Amino acid sequence: MKSVKSCTPTNSGIAGQSGQIHRIKSRQIVLDDEIALARKNALSPNCASSVFYELTKLAKKQYGCLISVDEDQVKYQAGGVVKFLSVRSLRKRLARANKRELH
Repeated sequence: MKSVKSCTPTNSGIAGQSGQIHRIKSRQIVLDDEIALARKNALSPNCASSVFYELTKLAKKQYGCLISVDEDQVKYQAGGVVKFLSVRSLRKRLARANKRELH
């Protein structure tokens, strides 16, 4: 699982010491696990259409954060908000992931 970290400065410190304490917050990247499983099951793991087909199968089973399939989009829940993933968005996401893997 990937995490993104950010530092938030606070003024609460140990008595007698001044300065900033940085608290690390992390969050999970939504859909990473579901997309990884869909890529694993897809006939062509680098083809967005093939991966999207597998995602729709997972969405129909309500796997992970996936809720359902709505027309040409997969409906999922992220932080209490319902969002949609289209084939186009998945294609861009896979392209970014492939680019990161090359470096």
